[in-house]
Parts: sequence; C-alpha cells; structure tokens
Amino acid sequence: MAMTAMENELLGYVEQLTKASQDSAKALRDCETHLSGKIEPRLDGLVACVNALLDSQIALSGALAGWLTDEMSYAQASKDFAKSLEAAKAAEKRLNRA
Repeated sequence: MAMTAMENELLGYVEQLTKASQDSAKALRDCETHLSGKIEPRLDGLVACVNALLDSQIALSGALAGWLTDEMSYAQASKDFAKSLEAAKAAEKRLNRA
C-alpha cells in the first residue's frame, strides 16, 4: 500500500525527531560520564577532609576533657592538642587541593 505525500512528509518528521532524540540522549550520556569523572575525585577528597576534621575534633575533645578534669598531664594534653592541630591542618591542605 502506497503512502500519501502527507504521510511521507509526516514519516520524515518522525524520523528527524527520532534521530534528534537519540543524539540528545547520547549527548546527555556523554555529559554524565564527563561530569562523573570530575565529581568522584572531589567527593573522595571531601570525605577525606571530613574524616580529618573529625579526627581533629575527637583529639581536641579528649585533650580538653582530660586536661580540664586533671586526668591528663600537661605534656599529654599538649600532645593531644598538637595531634588535633595536625589533623585540622591536614584537612585544610586537602581542601586547598580540591
């Protein structure tokens, strides 16, 4: 059965829309792949920073608690404060690289 001129024209438009949709889907997939490759390392860096900050806060809290309750010597508190500062500086350095 032969198609009319209008049906042929409509079929042409459907083919154009189908191709445009496929091209658009490919472009979106490519964009997602490109962005995923850039985001993942940054997220990993952010996780490392948060972990370093948590380590810093835990060391600081422990040092303060021990020092304020006289359960810890000044020398030990100083070591724990230094550990806290070191972890905070590591987080800062990591953030500056991101």
